[in-house]
This record gives sequence, C-alpha cells and structure tokens, in this order.
Amino acid sequence: MSGQLGSAQSAPVTNALKANLQTVAGSYPIRDIEFFGRHSVRIDVEDASRTVSALRAHAWMFGPPVTVEEAGGCPPAKILGRRIARELWRREGRTLALDQVIVRVHGSSGLDELSYADMYYGRADLDAPWVGDRAQMPTSRR
Repeated sequence: MSGQLGSAQSAPVTNALKANLQTVAGSYPIRDIEFFGRHSVRIDVEDASRTVSALRAHAWMFGPPVTVEEAGGCPPAKILGRRIARELWRREGRTLALDQVIVRVHGSSGLDELSYADMYYGRADLDAPWVGDRAQMPTSRR
C-alpha cells in the first residue's frame, strides 16, 4: 500500500483501515490505497467480472444489483464504490479534510487487469446523509 500524504505530512495506511474497507468491499479485493497530496485518495479494487468481453457487451457492473431505493440517487454501478469511499471518509477522510475519494476498479488478469473504471466521489457524496447507508449490502459489517 502506498499510503503517503505528500511531503508535508505522512499517514501510512493502517491494516485496520484496509480491513474496514475490505469488509465493505466484500469479495472484491482492495489492492492499494494511495493518497495524493493532502486532498485526494485512490482505492484500487479488483473485480474479476470486469473483462473485455463484459465491457464490449455492456454487461459489466461493479457490485451486485441494487434497487432504486438503495441507490438513493447514485448510479447503480457506483453504489459499492460509494460505500467503500464513505467508509474511508468516516475512518480517515473527514479528519484529513480530503476533497475526493477515487475508487478505481480493474479486472484481475491479462488485458482485463489493464482496463479500469475510476469512480469519483466528492465531499457531497461522502459527507451528506445518504439512504444507501441505511440499505447496506450483506457484505458490510453494519
């Protein structure tokens, strides 16, 4: 894990933080957490279902399907990423005054590993109340 906060300060990513994020991510392995400067962080997540074939067929979605109510206005493909980002925000981001959390999802092997989707979550996505917190997926500890 990279986990550096630029030259002004450093805060290594703890095993506890990674474990909390992994609990929310469920079966999708968290591969890296990297802070950029003092205002952004990227969480790299692996998804074996993100394949070139699935992308060409427009059949890939990160995480299990959700209902409109669970989505709470968030695009369905971004729900799990938002939950992961909000967990990081609650654990570290608010204290560090982060401006955004990026969840990068990539395939797990070969060319699929080179393909990725970046999902950006700003403070409004991270700090504001969200119905998705009440409708946690089974992989979450809440």
